[in-house]
Order: sequence, then C-alpha cells, then structure tokens
Amino acid sequence: MNKKNAAVILLLALGSVLYSQQEYYYTIDLVNVQKDRVKVTLTPPAMQKEEVMFIMPEVVPGTYSTENFGRFLHQFSAYDADGKRLKVKQKNINRFYIKGATNLAKVEYYVNDTWDDKDAKHFIFQPGGSNIEAGTNFVLNPFAFFGYFDEFKMNPYKIEVTKPSSFYGSGHLAKQAKSETVDVLSAPNYVYLCDNPMMYCVPDTTSFRVANSTVKISVFSTNGIVKSSQIADYLSPLAESLRKFFVKLPVDEYHFIYYFVDPSKTPTSKAGGLSSGFGALEHNHCSIYYLPETKYEKAVKETVEEVSGHEFLHILTPLNIHSEEIDNFDFLDPKMSKHLWMYEGVTEYFAHLTQFQGGITDEEAFARSMRSKINEAAAFNSFSMTDMSVNVLTKENQNLYLSVYSKGAVLAMLLDIRIAELTDGKKNLKTLMLALADKYGPSKPFKDNELFSDIISLTHPGIQEFIDKYIVGKEPLPLEYFNQIGWQYEPEKRKTVYMSGYFGLRYDEKNNELIFDRVGENLLGIASGDVLLAINDEETSPVNISEQFQTFFRGNTKPDPIHVKVRRKGTEQILTATPKESTTTIKNALDPLKEFTEQQKKLRAILLAK
Repeated sequence: MNKKNAAVILLLALGSVLYSQQEYYYTIDLVNVQKDRVKVTLTPPAMQKEEVMFIMPEVVPGTYSTENFGRFLHQFSAYDADGKRLKVKQKNINRFYIKGATNLAKVEYYVNDTWDDKDAKHFIFQPGGSNIEAGTNFVLNPFAFFGYFDEFKMNPYKIEVTKPSSFYGSGHLAKQAKSETVDVLSAPNYVYLCDNPMMYCVPDTTSFRVANSTVKISVFSTNGIVKSSQIADYLSPLAESLRKFFVKLPVDEYHFIYYFVDPSKTPTSKAGGLSSGFGALEHNHCSIYYLPETKYEKAVKETVEEVSGHEFLHILTPLNIHSEEIDNFDFLDPKMSKHLWMYEGVTEYFAHLTQFQGGITDEEAFARSMRSKINEAAAFNSFSMTDMSVNVLTKENQNLYLSVYSKGAVLAMLLDIRIAELTDGKKNLKTLMLALADKYGPSKPFKDNELFSDIISLTHPGIQEFIDKYIVGKEPLPLEYFNQIGWQYEPEKRKTVYMSGYFGLRYDEKNNELIFDRVGENLLGIASGDVLLAINDEETSPVNISEQFQTFFRGNTKPDPIHVKVRRKGTEQILTATPKESTTTIKNALDPLKEFTEQQKKLRAILLAK
C-alpha cells in the first residue's frame, strides 16, 4: 500500500469517527421498567464548550399548548469517560446545564409517562404524550423521551430500543432489527425525529395499497375488541376518496397508529377529572390516535372515518404547505404561525368534503356537519383568526383554539364558494391548495407574511376583501354565501315536529343492546331500563339506531302512531302512542334545496361534484 492510499484510508477512518461523534446515540429500555419509568441513556455528540444546555421541549408542533416535557425526567445525570459524575444544574423545567462538557461521555435519566400524570392543570393530550405499560404497550412520542443540545438540534439520531421479543414497533422511522429484542431507529435530525411517533406492543397490523401509496395500520385495543383489519375496512374507502381528491397521494407511505382504550378505565378517570384526551395528532407520514374502545361498531366506524380523514389530510398542509415557523420548529421558544385557519380549518373542511365526494356521506349529512360547526363557532366571541393563531399559546387564545375546527372549517367552505364565484368556476379552494403545494412542497416553507399575497395571486384580487374582513378581521362570517350552492341558510327557522316524550339511549357493551336511559315524561310509557327491540316493526340495531331515533323521535315530521317493541324485565311488549304536534326553533338552519338556479348548478358542479 503506498503512502497516498494509506493517507486517504486514514482520513476516511478519521472522518467516520468524527461523524459518529457528532451523532446522538440513545438507548431506551422497554424491558426493565422501574416504577413505571423507563431508563434512557445518551452517548452525545462531542462538545466544544465547557458548559452546554440539554433541552427538553416546552411546546411541540400540532398541540398548540405548553407541555414542558422536562418535568417527566428524573435522576438526570452526566458522566465523563471514566464514569465520573459531572455537575448538572436544572435552571428551569426544560433546561439542564452540564459543566465540564468537553469531557461529557454519557447522559442518563429516567422518563415517566404523561398518560398517568395527575396534574389536571397541566394536562397533556394523550396523542401528544407518552404511555408506559410494562409488558403491554409503549407509546413513544420522541419529544417526551429524548432531548437535544443547544446548537446540535439538526445532528443525526440513532436510538437503540430494547424490547420484549414479542413486541413490534409501528411507525415511519427507519428501523433495523439488531436482534429479536433490539431495534435501532434512525432520524436525520431532532425535528424529523419528533415528527415520527412509535408504538411498541404485540402486533396487530394490516396494510393496503391506494394509488402510489402504502397505508399501514397498527392497533392496540385494551380488551382486544377493535382489530386492525376492521379499521382497514373503514379506511380503504376513505383513502380512495382522498386519492380521487389529490389524483396522486403526496406520500408513498402513511402510518395510522391507534390506541383504543376502555372508556371506564382511562388513565384520566383517576386523575382528578381530567378531560378524556380522545382524539389524534397529525404528523407528516403518520398520525397517532387515542380513541374509546367499544363493541358498537357503528360508533367506531364513524369516529375513525371523521378523525382519521382529518389527520390524513394533513399530508397537504402542513406537509406540503407550511411556514418557516413550522419548518424549523423552536421547541423551547416557539414562534407561532398566523395560519392555523388553514392548517386546521381548511383540513377539517376538506375532511368532510372528501367524505361526501367519495360517497361515504350524503349531501344532507354534509350540510348537517357544517351547520353543527356554525353552531359551535357561535360559542366564541368575534376575534381575528390570524391574531389568535400567532398568540395561541396565551391563556386567552388557548380558550379560542378549538374554533379552528368549527369557525375555521366554515370559513374554509365560504372561501371555497367565494373563489369559485369570483373566478366563474375556474378555480376553487382545492385548486388553490394544490397550486400552493406545487409552489412550495415539503422542503420549501413559505414566509408567514407572504401567504395571503400568494393566495390572491393564485385566485382573484377580490379575495383580498374576504381575507381582510373574515380571516384577519373580526367581521361575522358571511353565511349567506351558502345560498350560492343551493344550501338555504336561515338564522332561525320554525319547524313543526311530532314529539313522543323525552328519553335517551345507552349502549350495553356486554349484551350488544340499546337500553332506554334518562327517561322523562313520555306518551309511550317507556321506562328506564327498557331494552329497545324495534320501532314500527323495523328491528333496531346499533347500526340503524341513529336513523331510527332521528326519524321517529328527535326530528319526526309525521303525526302517525308509533309502535315501539321493548323488553322489560325479560318480557317483550309493544308500546303505542300518537305523537303530539309541536314546534321547534332551529338555529342556523342549512338545508339543501331540491331545485337550483343555473348559477347554483354551476357552482355545485365545481364544489360538490362527486
């Protein structure tokens, strides 16, 4: 070997060593869990300063609230190569300062999970937190377990996961099986790492192809009631409707990670009355769900379709359309974007629109969904969507955040109508969003203050007025725009209905039965505890009860007698009554018409075409 070749080999070897020194190498032990805590060990990048700051996130993308994950770390220690402990000072919840850091060789700490946290005041939404159930299930949102050093956020990560041999890790992160009990996960930087949660448990997985993309489903169900194959049946038509919407899906792989929990045994039920935490959190190539487990399949199907459609649609925004604030998220002192109306509001609207266009729901159901959002939005006072978004972490605006799913969705549909109207049907909100995705895409963020200029240039100058009044401004939404597509909007509408009384229903999981509950005065003589068997000779089941209840009790428009078959204390009987005429006031009525003007037909063909 000549000296030149030897020198090249030496340089390559040194380069490899230097590169490995700049990599975070974590280990996490999911086998030897102590006091419901897992041990995390870090071999850090080589440090050049005598004092460095190790950071755990204060805020993470998608949650829009302050979590302070540093509070879940315990026994935080730092060591040199000889095992000598270095001085560590925790100056606030999320900052750990290490002295003598040029000699830093190892960091160790234990992590407690968020799902069992009893601090109601600082509740962390389950899909944005962590679960540690030794021998059963681990939900690993990386930002809840792993941190980074200031100035080293964009260094690569490797994470060695020690797990039970029967466990499988679901998620999008690159994964190598080192052995039956060890996986090695890889991420190019901390931002990417935090965008990819994992779930470890005994596997229940199903996958299917749609167009250019593979959809992967992983399910953990507390009592084994919900299966991944069942979820795949629900998601397949939803994915196909999204394929039609996008023509080609903008990701080649997408993971749905579901944790179904027995509602009577949720961790929050022991935690001082915390909210359930049911819902989901989106990521670029996956989404994670915390949902109630039930044998009532219709409820599971409807929940999965509605929540999953919204999260899947985030592949459009923020995956392909996002601001600089999201592209390089500051986990310690985040600068929030002003465009939550788009990230969440447009996404929520498209989730309902694609279900309608894909034939999953009909037009009346679509209109009911939007009317419900109008009523929900009415609970919030007048405010600027952009101001709320920029300042969403403040206490005042935390109370307004949920408006993005109601007011934001309604605003998106009205914007859709207005774009189509101004452009004579040549453009709409979908064409706008796809054009923005073409202009930017996953690797090119937009400047927060320039998005509105892009929207106007890609649609019509008249959209400036809409933006000024209803997105930046505080004016009430122009709900009369719904009339342009043949949906008659009325602030109040009197309606004749025929009432039989007051009662509710509950679902009996054990016996798969519907039982009358919260029974008040009624003409039929229904009593609490009666099992509902049939209405007007049509057998009742969990599948059709929503339609039956709406037709015969909640929204009955016919004065005909009603016959209800019940089982009371083991004996079947028929209860009969003629409902009484009554009137009800419907706020924000939104009813599709039967006949349309030529202009309405034109806009409907653009916005509501299946």
